Amino acid sequence: MLRAAARRAGVVALSGLGRTLPDGHEHEVRWSVADLQRQLQLARDEAQRAGNAPVVEALVQMVTVTGNRAASIKEISGRIRGASADDVARTPFLLIGSYEQMAAQLLATIQLQGNPGGRPRLVRRALATGVIGRST
Repeated sequence: MLRAAARRAGVVALSGLGRTLPDGHEHEVRWSVADLQRQLQLARDEAQRAGNAPVVEALVQMVTVTGNRAASIKEISGRIRGASADDVARTPFLLIGSYEQMAAQLLATIQLQGNPGGRPRLVRRALATGVIGRST
């Protein structure tokens, strides 16, 4: 699906979710840095081969506004199968903490990607609407 979207779509939205688990409801999570890098590289390679330049977005699965980011990360990673605390803390698919911490989390993901074009649409939209703080 990702290959086809990268070749043809104007927007490619990554969900961070993998195959459906046997219960029929839950999914594998693909929230590690390595998983994200693989997905982004696959999308870039396919888009380039097809002469396409889609916008790549991350579909945020959960937003948790909290004054205790570490405790929330620990709690969330404890209840999601296959998600380490480090994965939960670094993924763009979950935003956790104060608004400033959420903005920092997104910007860290952008830096990890080495995005030469500046802030992706996801961050620009969040900043413009006040969803995350403007201190970035």
